[in-house]
Amino acid sequence: MSGIAAFSITDAEVNQEFSPAVLEVLEAAAAFAAATFAAAEALAPSSEGAAQGLVAAGQAAASAAGASAPSVGARHVAYVLFCQHPLGPRLAWATCTTDVPGLRQDLQLYASLSAAEAHRRGVPDEPGLLVEAARARSTRRKSQAGGGEGPGADPGLVDLGDLLLSLFELPLQLAPVLERSGLRLADAERQMPKALRALNLYEAQATLLGSSSPPAVAGKAP
Repeated sequence: MSGIAAFSITDAEVNQEFSPAVLEVLEAAAAFAAATFAAAEALAPSSEGAAQGLVAAGQAAASAAGASAPSVGARHVAYVLFCQHPLGPRLAWATCTTDVPGLRQDLQLYASLSAAEAHRRGVPDEPGLLVEAARARSTRRKSQAGGGEGPGADPGLVDLGDLLLSLFELPLQLAPVLERSGLRLADAERQMPKALRALNLYEAQATLLGSSSPPAVAGKAP
């Protein structure tokens, strides 16, 4: 099962509703979930460090055997956005109130939990809810920019900002995890335009130089 299908997104919706950057993040989140699940199936490690070391092996095993994680959700998307992508850390650092290393540590922990344990901790996997929340936020953003929400209105593509801010939506139960380290929705909304502009600048420079965007670095503001 592809990463996009795991989020209940059909092939017909891919080019019509979601930006390529969002689709890449969702694919990465599904791949991480599948890799973690495959690694856990292959061996029950005695430490978190051992579990992290098995991710690459688990991903290879999942690809070879066609295995996939039993569930994928907002916690995996949050992990990718804040631990693998430059947007999350840049946004968090910009608030000046967020314990970024602590936030990333928490998100890595939650992303590595089994579906049953995540549910027990109050963070159930509801990929459909995440996608709908991102769609709704995209529509509101375009409406506030003058795009309108009337019949036939084009809400535009769901972008990375919509996806990240949708993590705070109440049904996903992830806001308490984010807020524990000081990252609150109001601050994230305020800093998002600046963070997206910086990300676009990085990507434009990377394209000119023929390199990739700068990775998210733990303990250092991007």
